[in-house]
Amino acid sequence: MKGTENFRRVDSFGDVTKYFDHDFNPPKVPEDMSQEEFEAEFDGAHDTIIRHLSKIGTATEDSAHDADFSLYRYVDVRRAINVVCDKFDPKVVFAIQQAQKELPAEYAINLDSHPAYVSILPSGEVLGFSETKDGQKILDQYGFPR
Repeated sequence: MKGTENFRRVDSFGDVTKYFDHDFNPPKVPEDMSQEEFEAEFDGAHDTIIRHLSKIGTATEDSAHDADFSLYRYVDVRRAINVVCDKFDPKVVFAIQQAQKELPAEYAINLDSHPAYVSILPSGEVLGFSETKDGQKILDQYGFPR
C-alpha cells in the first residue's frame, strides 16, 4: 500500500512499549524551557493531534464519550502522546504524521488499539506489535505488511 513503506511489525512488546512508557523522552522539562512552557507545548501538541484526528473520525478527551480516538492530556508531560484508537486504517497514521509536522518538537504518538499497539515515531518510522491473531488483523487494517 502506498505510504506504508516505513511500517514495520516488531517481534516484541518491548519494541513499542519504550514509546508508550517513560523510556522515550521521560517526563523531564527540557533545559531550555520552563515547566510552564513545556506544559503549554504539550497542551498544544494534544490540540494539534486532536484537530488532525477529528478530520477522519471522532476524538475526545472525555472517556465517558464513545469516540474513535480518546486522549488524556493530564498525565506526565513528555514528548510522547498515547491515543486509545478504535479506528484501524492507514489514514489514522497519515493524519498523525501530518500533525507531527506541525509540532514544535519531536513527539512519538502511540496508538493503543488493544490487542495491537502502534508507535509513530518522529523519524517517520511506524512500529506495530501484537502477539494475537486479532491484533495481527488490526495491524493488517492499518496497512502493515506481512
